[in-house]
Amino acid sequence: MKSQSFDRFSDIIIRRARELNTQRRKMKKILLAAILLAAILLFNMNISASTKKISDYKKACDGGIAVACNKLGMIYYAGRGVEQSDQKALELYTKACDGNDFRGCVFLGFMYQNGLGVKYNDLKAAEFYAKACNGDDALGCQNLGILYAKDENLSKMLCDK
Repeated sequence: MKSQSFDRFSDIIIRRARELNTQRRKMKKILLAAILLAAILLFNMNISASTKKISDYKKACDGGIAVACNKLGMIYYAGRGVEQSDQKALELYTKACDGNDFRGCVFLGFMYQNGLGVKYNDLKAAEFYAKACNGDDALGCQNLGILYAKDENLSKMLCDK
């Protein structure tokens, strides 16, 4: 009788240990993915803004290359090699987003969400985050989710629009 109880208890402990081990592996994968995403974002934000590079981005952006508009917007937002300008960054992010550079849509949403170069507007920010999310940009989906969590009426307002 005691042996059966011990065996049963031992089976439960082993099963639970396996479950915890599986959960740890999943958490490690999630943590690794988060670290990689952060590294990618930091790499993208760390733009060398030499005069030649700025000139090349301007030409490409004027030629309709949306990703170049986004990079140029980042340069103006950060003020690297140019005078910092939220207005110019906003204009360039708009051009990038219109050209379906979905990261540009994320940055545009960020500008509206924080009132940078434009009047604060969560509804407008949500629209840009939704466009980015629909374009498979994970950061757009994350920011949209955060806005929804912050304002439960936001989804209703978006649907009514």
